Amino acid sequence: AIRGPAPTFLDTRAVAYLIKGGDATEKALQDLEMALLQRVRPIYLFHLARAYDLQNPPKRVESERRFKEATELGLTPADVHTLELPTYQQYVQQVPK
Repeated sequence: AIRGPAPTFLDTRAVAYLIKGGDATEKALQDLEMALLQRVRPIYLFHLARAYDLQNPPKRVESERRFKEATELGLTPADVHTLELPTYQQYVQQVPK
């Protein structure tokens, strides 16, 4: 709140919401959409794909669409935090090319 809605801070807060889960997933979606309005980055799209997957019920089509968009923009394993690599690998195996 002190720094304003900077995309990097929005993404960081969104990841915290994703870890928290439950109702916080909706807050993550809002933060990531706001971050993407300001700056499109593959990692934001990856986190948005995760957020759609974590909704109840999961929005798989939207999740896959956002993951594909992230990879088209150059998302690689090097862009993903070490703790997120298993999720990234899962997307690589499950999302059709």
